[in-house]
Amino acid sequence: MSGAAGSNPHRSFRYTPGSSANTFERLFSVVVTHTYYTQEAGLCRDLCFAPDGATAKLMTSLGLLFKAERTGFSVLVQRSAVAGLADYLRRQARDGAGLPEYWSRLTFLMTMDNPLFIGITALPIDTKPTAVNLYGNNMSAHVEGETAVLPPGSFMDAGALYPVVGAELSLTVPPDARIVTLADISGTIVHRYRIGHRGGTGDRQITIDLGQFTHGFYTIDIRGALHQPVRTGDYPRSVLYVPTRPLTMGVLDFLFTRPTPEAGGVYPLPPLTGSGPVTLPAKPPVYRLPFDARSTYWQYYVVSQDPAGDLEHLSIKDMTAVGKGTSFRQHSHPVRLPDGASAILFEAQDALPLRQKSPQKFRLTGQRRDSNHHVNDILVSRLPVAPPSPVWPAPDTGQSGGSLSDGQVSRSPATDGLSEIFVYV
Repeated sequence: MSGAAGSNPHRSFRYTPGSSANTFERLFSVVVTHTYYTQEAGLCRDLCFAPDGATAKLMTSLGLLFKAERTGFSVLVQRSAVAGLADYLRRQARDGAGLPEYWSRLTFLMTMDNPLFIGITALPIDTKPTAVNLYGNNMSAHVEGETAVLPPGSFMDAGALYPVVGAELSLTVPPDARIVTLADISGTIVHRYRIGHRGGTGDRQITIDLGQFTHGFYTIDIRGALHQPVRTGDYPRSVLYVPTRPLTMGVLDFLFTRPTPEAGGVYPLPPLTGSGPVTLPAKPPVYRLPFDARSTYWQYYVVSQDPAGDLEHLSIKDMTAVGKGTSFRQHSHPVRLPDGASAILFEAQDALPLRQKSPQKFRLTGQRRDSNHHVNDILVSRLPVAPPSPVWPAPDTGQSGGSLSDGQVSRSPATDGLSEIFVYV
C-alpha cells in the first residue's frame, strides 16, 4: 500500500497476484493540510477518520475498502465492483425534476489525534467538540492545482461548525407547532414527528429518537396543523447527528457522483447518464481538507534573574525578515506574576500566526542593575516564539493603537488568541 494520502493517487493495489478481480483502484483520497505545520508541505497528522457504522456496512457490500493514512484516508474500489457500484447508484436514485437524482454517499467521522488541534487552529477559541463539530461535503469542493479543496472557501473555518446532537434529540417548540420535520442533505424529509395538541400558550419540550437514522447532517424545521411553516428564530436549523463515542470533531460526506445536473462540486464518478458502463477517471480526486493556523497576540514577560535587581531601558525590536512582523508596547508598570516575581510586560500590537517553525524574530536589549548596583547589558538576539499551548482567549475590546491591558487593541476575538512567553534575563 502507499504512504501518505495523495502521495500516489493513481496506484493500484493487488491482494491476490494474478487475479484482476482482486485489484483495487483508488476511488478518492482525502488529505489534511494546516498552515501551522511548516514541514512536509503543511501536511497535518492531527486528525483521524473512520466510516460511520452504516457506511462501513455499505462499503463492504459494494466492494469498497477504507484505508487510513497518516494525513487522511483513501477509499479503494475493486475493479470488478465498479459496474455493481453504478447499478447500486441507479437503483438508489430518486425522482427529480425530469431526471433522477443521485444522493447516495459515504459518511466519515473525524476525531482529534492531537489535543492541541483546536488551540492552533483558526476556529472560535471556545470551540468544544461536545457542542459543535465541523461539517463538509464534496458538493462544495473546487479544484485548486492537483487537489480539490473541500470547503467552499480557502479553509475549514467557523462557518463549517454546526451544533451536535445525540440519539435523543431534545427540542423546544412553540405552542402552534404540530409537526417536526427532519431533512437530509438533499432536502428530502426523512422523518415527520407529530406533536399532539395541548392547551396553553407556552413552549413545549419534546424528544425525538434518532437512533434509526444514519449519522450526518440534518435540517430541523417545524410546521403547523395545516402543514404551514412556523417561523421562529430557532427554526429551521441544521445539526450534526454524531455518536456519543468516540468524541468526534467533524463529519464528512462524499457523494459518489453529481446528484443533480446543476450541482457543483467534484465527484469520484462521472455523471450517470443512461444505463451505459461507468469507468473510473484516470486521475481519481484528491480532496484537500485545509485548516488555517490561529493568530495570537504575543505577550513577553521579562523577568530579572536577580529578584532584587531592576530592569532598565528595555526594548524589543522586530528583526523579522520574512512574514508578518509587529511592534511591541511596554506596559507602563511592572506586573506581578503568580510566584510573586516582578515582570516587565511587552504586548504585541498585531496578532501573529502560530507556526511549527515561526519566521518571527524579535531582539531584546536593555540593562539589568543587580542588587550590588552593577549594571549588565542585556541582549537576547532572538526571543522565544509563541508555543502551541497554552493559548488564551484574547480580550474583546475596542479601538486600535493601544494595548491589550488597557483594552485598546483591535482584534477578531472569535478566533484570535493570546500567547504568554516568559523570558528570564
